[in-house]
Amino acid sequence: MAATSFTILDPLADIEIVDTAVTNTAVANASASSGTVTLFYVAIDNTANSSTTYLKMVRAASATPSSTLPDTIMSVPASTKQYFAFATGMTQTYITYWATSTAANGTSQTAPSTAISVRFLLNNA
Repeated sequence: MAATSFTILDPLADIEIVDTAVTNTAVANASASSGTVTLFYVAIDNTANSSTTYLKMVRAASATPSSTLPDTIMSVPASTKQYFAFATGMTQTYITYWATSTAANGTSQTAPSTAISVRFLLNNA
């Protein structure tokens, strides 16, 4: 079978956010959006930690990790990288996030022992 190559006219994402120091402090409105964005991909590097880390996200301009209930939680096992892809995307106005070793919500959020790295791919809607 012959390989075929196609030119992709519409890229998956036009915004890339890379944060190499995610802790239990919320990063407010990371997309700096004044309109709607669509989140297609999240890559999380937890290789520096010996326990599970949770990336928690809210669709709000800001958040207080100890009391704000997340809209999305991504669990990353110890010493691994995880990749999350959303085929049709997650449409939202804001992306606010934090990392924690605490699985529970609505309680004190303990920082991972080492900050994690996160990469987001977004598209302006």
